[in-house]
This record gives sequence, C-alpha cells and structure tokens, in this order.
Amino acid sequence: VVMQTLNALGIPVVTSRETTFFESMEVMDVFSLLHVLDNPRQDIHLAAVLRSPFYHFDENDLAEIRCAHPDVPFHEAVIHASSSGLQPELQTRLIEALAQLERWRTRARSKPLADVLNEILDETGYADFVLALRGGEQRRARVEAIVDRARQFESFGRPTLYRFLRFIEDLAKRAVDIKAPPPP
Repeated sequence: VVMQTLNALGIPVVTSRETTFFESMEVMDVFSLLHVLDNPRQDIHLAAVLRSPFYHFDENDLAEIRCAHPDVPFHEAVIHASSSGLQPELQTRLIEALAQLERWRTRARSKPLADVLNEILDETGYADFVLALRGGEQRRARVEAIVDRARQFESFGRPTLYRFLRFIEDLAKRAVDIKAPPPP
C-alpha cells in the first residue's frame, strides 16, 4: 500500500521484492520471441512464446501438440502438428502462429531490429496489453527499453539478431539492469 501510494505521487520506489528488468514477465516474453525469431529450434523459448500473450495457447494446447508427436523435439512436434494430429481449431491457430513467426523472422533478417520490434508490438497490441496489467506503465516502459536498446545496438558494427541476443545475455549475466525510464 505504501509503495502504491508513493508511486501514485510520482515518487519512485524500489523494494527487495521488485523483479529485476530481466525477470519481468514482459521482458521474458519479448526475449523468448526474439530467440525464436533467431532460431526456431529452441523448444523452451518456442513453448514460452506460444503460451505468452502473443498467442495464448494454454497448457492443454501444448500438451495436445506434444502428445500428437511425442517422439520428436518440441519444435518438430509443433511443425508436424500444424499439418496433422490436432483438433481443427487448434491446428488452424498453430498454422497462423507459425506463419506469423516466419514473417517476423524474415523481417528481422532484412530490417533494423527496433523497427521489427515496433511492428510486432503494433501488430499484436502487446505493449498495450502490458499497459493494462498491474504496474502497466512500468511494464510498458520495460518493453520500450528493449526497443531503445535494440536501436542503440544498431549503431554498432554488423548488428544481427543473434549478436543482439548475446549482448543482452551478457548484460543479464553481469547483472547489468537495463533501466526503463520512469513512467510519466
């Protein structure tokens, strides 16, 4: 209550229970998406993206995908399930998700990453989604901080999605917190 009151008065508050930038749901969602765009064979990130607000697959959907093709890695099960073994509605959603991921992957290879991220956020409404959550202004600021960091990274030599992810992972390992600007 004290934290909410201080925040409402525009006084920044940091507590020990506050999540770091890299631990926040919205940052993990965006970075899982970027990992899948960089390499679609990353099972954990792919499952996270499908479960995230980008696609809204639930645990039953993911279990059905896995059970339809249990003898292959998850990313292969997703591809196989998109063509057979699922309920028609789930299969259609999966086909659409894979097509969208492929479009974004193609864009990420040919356009600046910050522009691609902005297009994804606009197309999905994800930034508005996190704004509607508790602490929404800070959550949205974190998402915008990723876009800003991607734009800054583009000024370095040969900026690729892979290199950007390695750069961010290095920051996370060194516990360098990317500070989102304070909400207005």
